[in-house]
Amino acid sequence: MLLDIRDIVTYPYVIDEIMPGKDFDLLEFHAEAVDDVMFSASLNRFQGSSLLDFSLKTLLRAPCVRCLEPVDIPVAKRDRAYLFLQNDAADHHELSEQELDYYFLSTGCLDITAFALEQLIISLPEKVLCREDCRGLCPHCGINRNHSTCDCDKQVIDARWEALSKIKL
Repeated sequence: MLLDIRDIVTYPYVIDEIMPGKDFDLLEFHAEAVDDVMFSASLNRFQGSSLLDFSLKTLLRAPCVRCLEPVDIPVAKRDRAYLFLQNDAADHHELSEQELDYYFLSTGCLDITAFALEQLIISLPEKVLCREDCRGLCPHCGINRNHSTCDCDKQVIDARWEALSKIKL
């Protein structure tokens, strides 16, 4: 959905969208949206720009980084973004941390779906774990050590380092 902020005359402008989860390509981040994405926002004028107060809610799924079991990640985010027309940004400089929620729109249009996708990506944890004490997969046989144990040798020494074990100190 494209929102042309130049065409809005009545404020606050309210947006309520339910977008199918399949429309969000999160494969690059090893995740998927398993529920529809509920996006609600209120757009207001603010000191020569537009202020977008928004909320986003859905359920994402990604594999645990240790055992590869699927993990459900509930996303319920409320935040704010400042929207500027491109000509409002006369100087191009590196954004400070305070300015990371600034969006410069060259056409005056905000793609709500792309904006929601970006917010979902930001909401993903750096490391997805099924639980804090996940034991992961055995590096030798591949068994999930959360569900069972294996008889693999725990003292396997990398052949490249074997010569060091012969040194007597």
